Amino acid sequence: MTLSEREEISRGVSAGLSIRAIERELLCAPPTISREIARNGGTGHYRALDADERALKVSLRPKDCLLERNPRLRYAVERNLSREWSPNPSFL
Repeated sequence: MTLSEREEISRGVSAGLSIRAIERELLCAPPTISREIARNGGTGHYRALDADERALKVSLRPKDCLLERNPRLRYAVERNLSREWSPNPSFL
């Protein structure tokens, strides 16, 4: 979503428009607009610039590896690798 689309959403929210009315202006699916508003403060606190900055921050790379974020999974993988276990390709 672009900053201009987010500004349009912000204006619509400020004007008290429904999600469907905003959708007609942007030609976006209502669930997309609803999620955008919900993840960025809701109807009472939505700000286009803040939402755009948050989207940029979330999209930055590199991200943490799944094994870094999940100690249980990391332990299971390490345990199985130490046993020289590997998945059987015939089951895939």
